[in-house]
Amino acid sequence: MHRSRSVAHWLLTCSGVLAGAMMAFAGTAAADPQGAQSNSQEALQEVMVTAQKQIDKHTLDRVIIPRFVKSHGKPNSFSGQVTRWTRPDIICPSTIGLQPAAADFVSKRITTLAASVGAPTAQHGHCKPNVEVIFTANPQEQVIYFANHYRELLGYDAGSLRDRVTFSHQIRAWYSTATYTSGAGWTLDSDKPPIQIGNSPAVRINVQDADSGSRFTKTMRSGFTNVLVIADIRQVSEHPLRSIADYIAMLVLTRTSLDGCSELSSIVDLLSADCAGRAPPDSITPADSAYLKALYTADLEMNLNLEQNDLHDRMAREVLGR
Repeated sequence: MHRSRSVAHWLLTCSGVLAGAMMAFAGTAAADPQGAQSNSQEALQEVMVTAQKQIDKHTLDRVIIPRFVKSHGKPNSFSGQVTRWTRPDIICPSTIGLQPAAADFVSKRITTLAASVGAPTAQHGHCKPNVEVIFTANPQEQVIYFANHYRELLGYDAGSLRDRVTFSHQIRAWYSTATYTSGAGWTLDSDKPPIQIGNSPAVRINVQDADSGSRFTKTMRSGFTNVLVIADIRQVSEHPLRSIADYIAMLVLTRTSLDGCSELSSIVDLLSADCAGRAPPDSITPADSAYLKALYTADLEMNLNLEQNDLHDRMAREVLGR
């Protein structure tokens, strides 16, 4: 892939909370997101065949792919379900803190990759943003601002509030989610009092009751309603914009772990300290695409272990061609 310019080549000085932000256009490669998608798909078989030469098929199927599934689909701490975008919500990104052309590229790249794996996207150009991507030189200040004024954008998590308001990693995402049950419809996951959605009653879901459907299904599912992504411009400026855009797209499409280093290459390895000594990918990988396609076709109303088994089987069919 051509990398004629680094991210830091294109500077942008903004006022307010984005003061000092800067980003780059990744040369001619940034102008062809469709080309990257095609190349990734064409390389799928070659890359996976190479992996199988190094790792036996049984280990790949029974150990490595299950690990990939678990690390790239962290369950919602409210419902215990794997979460994805699902209608009526569609992915509608808005990027700020960059030059207009670069910001537009990041947003379009997210939408392009989402559509390629079957995630719901707008059929037309106009939609209400529910994915906010912010590049800033002061990420912690930005997080505190949201915590004080728009706390709902930091989502719901069973962990500590301190963790939610601490900027960690070079890029971090926060997920607002909702849980669907046949009785209540879609209800926002929140540590605040219940919020009414549409004509659905404003009631808090009793996860234990919803789980009583059967041994196999929870009769409930989890969906993203908003994803906030903040990138520290000082820590990502050395990377091509295409690589950063693909990294962000992965965070938008699935709640993935940013720690560790998978045996199958993933775009999240790009910024992982645990992958030191291994050449990082410069775009979304075949394994990423295989997982995301599995995610956006799987039955996600089952119990977590069955959801993960379904994701494994679907990803394995894509990777191993079985």
